[in-house]
Amino acid sequence: MVMIGCLYNFFFDLLLPWSIDNVFICIIFMGLGYMVRDKLNNGIKYTRTSMVLIIIISFLVTMVCGHVCGVVDICSGNYGNSYLLFFAGGFTGSIMLCGFSILLSELSYCKLLCKLGQNTLPIYALHLTVYEAIDVIGGIIDISNVNQGLVEVAKLIIAIVVLIPIIAIMNKYFPILVGKRRM
Repeated sequence: MVMIGCLYNFFFDLLLPWSIDNVFICIIFMGLGYMVRDKLNNGIKYTRTSMVLIIIISFLVTMVCGHVCGVVDICSGNYGNSYLLFFAGGFTGSIMLCGFSILLSELSYCKLLCKLGQNTLPIYALHLTVYEAIDVIGGIIDISNVNQGLVEVAKLIIAIVVLIPIIAIMNKYFPILVGKRRM
């Protein structure tokens, strides 16, 4: 499938609807993610030090590949100077993120992040509505002289705090809406 996507992108300059041409090229990263996750969770025994080392090496390789490969814009079908560098950077970046996620999930103070990660569907579905409500309230209160970055961080924190009870209700009474089966 990857070869079909690469050949299509090489010979044709026409982008297909719904980025179908990109799917053929990028589907390999999904498979790699499942493979790496299974190996890191079940098959390979690792220490935190070895995992940190893998993350650092993967990060460095990803940065070098990204620098040498040049600009990558998957949306417009631009995969940089070389497919080989694109895939190498993508593979090492996937390994780095999987390793980082596994290390992060082992931390005791990471329970909230793990819970948020398991409930991204309702957050994604409802966050814009919460942002709109915050903007309406923010329009009443004069926050024009406040740093815009701080305002955005505050909106994010408020949105998460508002969505936590909504997510709890959805998980308890409407689990099918959040992609879970009723227990």
